[in-house]
Amino acid sequence: MQSKLKKALLLGAFFVLFFANIGFACQTGQLSKQVKVKFVYDGDTLYLKDDRKIRIIGMNTPEMRHHKQVKEAFAAEATEALRELLSKYNNQVQLQIGEDAYDRYGRQLAHVFLPDGTNVSEWMLLHGFATTLFIPPNLKYLDCYTKAEKKAQNKQLNIWKQSSFHLQVADLLDKSYTGYTRLVARIEHVKRNKRSVVITLRGGIRVKIAQSSLHYFKNIKLDGLEGKRVTVTGLIRKKGKLRTIYLKHPVYFHVM
Repeated sequence: MQSKLKKALLLGAFFVLFFANIGFACQTGQLSKQVKVKFVYDGDTLYLKDDRKIRIIGMNTPEMRHHKQVKEAFAAEATEALRELLSKYNNQVQLQIGEDAYDRYGRQLAHVFLPDGTNVSEWMLLHGFATTLFIPPNLKYLDCYTKAEKKAQNKQLNIWKQSSFHLQVADLLDKSYTGYTRLVARIEHVKRNKRSVVITLRGGIRVKIAQSSLHYFKNIKLDGLEGKRVTVTGLIRKKGKLRTIYLKHPVYFHVM
């Protein structure tokens, strides 16, 4: 009896260590059959041998800008990191298609896994080659991906070494700056209309939440935020003199 118990405990310990090592933290549910990657377009986009173009869910890597001579810092490194990672598994992957299966460019949206169960988005985030990107309703693994990104931030790996990826004070940010940013700011005022809630930060940057996304923010009293300090993460887009961050989920908005 003791011998059987000892074997069972040893076997259990083996599986605990095995699954801990290969990193199944971000995997639940069914995966597709293995498919072959034909080409890595950039750090978050793949072409499959069956001619599908896959936009990997949950992460965003710096842009290669193939149609221009300019590329963002760490774009090449992120692309090469993904190529090297996939090559170790003969470019074989498995997919979980998103609840929203296609983006506006016709790319199929999917979480991508290696044959050993490694979640590609989690791996890229953990190694600091990507930032999280959550677009509802594709929110599976949100907590897991967020934790992976935080670990890379804390270690200042790769993209997190760049000063532009550090937390910035909104009213000190260069007024010509656009692109990814992490801000700490004081809220000046909140305006609600039929289409959205617009939160204006000190320094003039607006945070806009569309009516269709407001139900995700139900636990935040948006109308009572004037004067509060917040952190906001997102892409600053500039149109005329207006600088705006469009938010779709509260994971990128925290009241301090």
